[in-house]
Parts: sequence; structure tokens; C-alpha cells
Amino acid sequence: MINQYKNHKNIHKKKEYYTLMFMSSPTKAPRTISIPKWTKYPTFFVVFIVAFMVLGIGTHLTRLEVNLSQQKKLVNELTIQADNYQKEIETLQIANKDQYNQLRHVMDATHLLQEELINLAEHKVDLNQKLSTIERTTDDSLEEIEIELTRIDHNRDFTYASNSNLGTSTTLKMFDNDLKALEDMLDGLYEQVDLEINTFINLDKQVEDLLPYWEAYPSILPVDGRISSNFGWRRNPFGGGSYEFHSGVDLAVTYNTPVKATGKGTVIHTGYDRFSGNLVIIDHGYGITTKYAHNNSIRVSEGDIVERGEVIADSGSTGRSTGPHVHYEVLLNNEPQNPLDYLYEGE
Repeated sequence: MINQYKNHKNIHKKKEYYTLMFMSSPTKAPRTISIPKWTKYPTFFVVFIVAFMVLGIGTHLTRLEVNLSQQKKLVNELTIQADNYQKEIETLQIANKDQYNQLRHVMDATHLLQEELINLAEHKVDLNQKLSTIERTTDDSLEEIEIELTRIDHNRDFTYASNSNLGTSTTLKMFDNDLKALEDMLDGLYEQVDLEINTFINLDKQVEDLLPYWEAYPSILPVDGRISSNFGWRRNPFGGGSYEFHSGVDLAVTYNTPVKATGKGTVIHTGYDRFSGNLVIIDHGYGITTKYAHNNSIRVSEGDIVERGEVIADSGSTGRSTGPHVHYEVLLNNEPQNPLDYLYEGE
């Protein structure tokens, strides 16, 4: 019995308490809370867990702060980089606009140049047509002029100039090099066009001079007859055995054969001469005159303008003559020439 009492007493002693007193006012009785001492171990454990959690949360918050600082720094760097990109884009847009304007100017110049070359080619065709309408009467001709139309590639690829990915100085340099090459090519073509223009100016002048010259040139014989006496020294046909200089050619024909002008010109003399008989003289210009002698009759008057092949007289044997024929002379600056040298047989 005594032992049971002691054990009960010991158990009661072990159940000790912690007392907490709360005083809300000095005039009021305090409030107390008794906490058994055995609860200290769970409390310590809870406090430890809470402290550990607080420490973990603090560490996490520190990491978040560091990450936030790094992200903020990165955002600042990206903002600066974006500003730089924007400035570069604006610079490239300005450069691209300037280069586009330069390219547009070059292409406009190219179109004008091609139009000039086409005009020159058409001019050459017109001149050739003009020349083809006139009968060529002499080998005296224009210089051969060849025009090579330079083809310019308008489809050349410059699309990178307006490409959104042109943001490198290398690409812009490539554009500048291509543009410079194109400008150099155009400069060379313009020089060629200038030469062609000067050539055509000279050609026009030559044509203006040459066509009338071809028309006036005495390139045919006045009649289709046998040559009975050539140009140069010959035995006197009237006897005596002497020699005389024959200043033309004699063409034997029947009476009243139509005598034709051998080139375009102006009749400067018609009349009778005791040696030449009925005589016609035509001035062809360029220092060239022709004479048609011993005609039976004359069909033109002084001052008349005649064309090559136009009938000017009828053949006969008037004046100092041994029979019906046409005495035909060509004179250059009043010096007798061999009429056969003026005949044009074609190319």
C-alpha cells in the first residue's frame, strides 16, 4: 500500500507545468495558462522546422533577388542593344534610300542611252534607205559605218538593296561596287554615243554632198554605139598622116539617134560650131562639164536642168565630121578626161 502511494506521488511530481501569466490591466487579475513541461520537446522540434523553413525561404528569396538583378541587367543590355539596332536600321534605311535614288538615276540614264542608240540605228536605216533610192554612179562613197547597239541588262538583280536583311556593311559595299561598275559602263557607252553622234553629223554632211554628186556624175555614155575613135592621140581622120589629140570619144550611130545627158546638170550652151557642129554643153557641178557634138538637132535650151538619161539632142554629122556619130567629152576643171574612166559598171 505504501509503495503504491509513493509511485502515485512520483508520477504526480513528474507532471510539472510551465505557467504563463497575461496581465491586460494593473487593476485586473492576471490570466494564467499552464503548459505541461513535457510539451517542450515537440515545441523545440516545431521551432526548428519553422526556423529551417524560414532559412530556406530566405535563401530562395536571395536567389530570386539575384536572378531579378541579373534579369534587370540583361533587360538593360537588351534595351541598349535594341536602341543600337534601331539606330542602325534608321541609318541603313537612309543609306538604302540614297542608294535606291542613285540606282534609279542610273537606270533612267540607261533608258535614255538605249533610246539614243535606237535613234542612231533608225537614223542609219533612214540614211541607207535614202542612199538606196539614188542610183549609185561612182565608187566614191561614204565611209562604212557600223553601229553596235549595246544591250544593257535591266534585269540585273539589285533586290538586296531593299532586303530587310541588308544590315551588313559588306552588303552595302557590294552594292556600291556594282553601282560604280554600272556607272563606269554607262560612261563608256555615253562616250560611244557621242562618237556615233559626231559620226552621223559628218555622215549627214557627206550624204548631202554625195547624193547630188552621184546624180550629177557622168556615169553613162550618151548613146549605145560602137566606139569608132578613143580618147587620146590618134591619126588625123581627115588625112595628111599627122597625129592629133582627140579630147573625147566618138560613138558611131545612125542619124537621129536620141542623145542623152550622162548626168544631172544645167545646160550652159546650145549652138552651132564649125568644128563641133550642133553642140550641147552641160555643167554638172563639181568642176565637171560634158560636151555632145555633131548633132543633127538640139532639143534643149540654155538654162534647162536635165536629168541623167534625158534626151537632149538627135545624132548627126554636122561640123567637121566624117559621118554620123556623137563626139562626147568629159572635162574636169576644163581639162579633158577619158570619158570611159567615168563609166560605172556597178559593184
